[in-house]
Amino acid sequence: IGDRVMDHGFCELLCVMGYWIIYGVLIFVKTKSATPTTTTTTTDAHTFPHRFTSGYYRKFLMKTRCSILAICFIAASCVINEISVSAFSTIPTTINSVPSSIMHRFPASCVRHSSWKRHPIPSLSRLSLSTNSNDKGNHVAKKKSGKNKEKSLFRADRVLSNRGWGSRSECFELLKKKRVFQKIDSEMNCIAGPKEKIPMDASLFIDGKKEVQKLPPLLRVYHKPKWVLSVMKDSKGRKNLGDLDEKIFSMMHPVGRLDYDSSGLLLFSSDGKLTQKLLHPSNEVQKEYVALVVGQVVEDDLREKLSQGVQTSMGTFPADLIDTKCIPENEVKSIIDDIMDNLPPEYDLEQLEKNGHLFFKSASELSEVRLVVEEGKHRMVRRILANSGYPVIGLKRHRLGPIQLNEDLPPGSTRELTPEEDEWAKTMVKRKASS
Repeated sequence: IGDRVMDHGFCELLCVMGYWIIYGVLIFVKTKSATPTTTTTTTDAHTFPHRFTSGYYRKFLMKTRCSILAICFIAASCVINEISVSAFSTIPTTINSVPSSIMHRFPASCVRHSSWKRHPIPSLSRLSLSTNSNDKGNHVAKKKSGKNKEKSLFRADRVLSNRGWGSRSECFELLKKKRVFQKIDSEMNCIAGPKEKIPMDASLFIDGKKEVQKLPPLLRVYHKPKWVLSVMKDSKGRKNLGDLDEKIFSMMHPVGRLDYDSSGLLLFSSDGKLTQKLLHPSNEVQKEYVALVVGQVVEDDLREKLSQGVQTSMGTFPADLIDTKCIPENEVKSIIDDIMDNLPPEYDLEQLEKNGHLFFKSASELSEVRLVVEEGKHRMVRRILANSGYPVIGLKRHRLGPIQLNEDLPPGSTRELTPEEDEWAKTMVKRKASS
């Protein structure tokens, strides 16, 4: 009865009541007109006429009592629900009027008053207790959407640690002492403890004064110059990525690396899973390079060799040749001289020449080769071109996926991702790992 009333309203209740009234009249008439099987001339406290001892009448009484109890329960539920809605609707305004300096002294159940606003108590008119398949599907969908909302909230100590304030244990103690505040609508609310769930991009303050730095972007583009190591520290004192501005690259790490004598696009990431997906060959993220090689390239022959895969000491690797370009003869000498003049001071020229690394000094022909690979093993592009007959003396990465190195971005400079590039990075984060 309760299910039907809540689904279809008061009219259904009247129909049900009418059914029981008609049913009772029919049963009463039937039992009254029935002929008793035995005659009883005397009655006492334990015997009754036939119509009162009939099984029909006892069954009717039982069902009637159940119906009356159900109707009373529904009426009481309506009254209690309406009273609770009117009472609880005043709680958020009451709590909001309490100063924030006092709120943090209350337990977490009191401080987190915003939950009243997010989950109001529904009135009876909005309840649906139907058991049909469509309602079940909607109920499951609501559960799933609720879980997705919860996934966007994280423990406060994790958020604080991920945003570079300190280790997880240090942030735990800081939150335990109630020294971390969250700014919501220009009001400072004390976070009740390390277990409280907050958004990763929440506006946080220590002691209500010092702001915690925001999360870094997913990716940042860096134009790595030549003769800079792709590491954060170097024991020999050579230039490395650790020399970069900490404010720009805080809480970020390089995606892979470029050789010491290579230049071009190097990404910095704030998400370890994204970094893994960008580097893993199963995700087929293209990397485009421009190589300066010795000799005049025969484009068709090189394209066929690269498409079939070139054997190296680390395995066989294919590549897609985009185009080639011959360097004019009058520019060859100036390019070679520029390479020789800009060698780092730690290099011993005599030792390099003795080991055959300066073979290009007497070169008369140079070419540019633009190619695309999907793997980034150590010096792989240099290996496949050298094994194809064209040793590399200069290498620059121009593209990784859809992210390109702008021509107007000078070496050593950085830039943010464009909206299209940022959207691609987000899809890579959500992308499932390939088997």
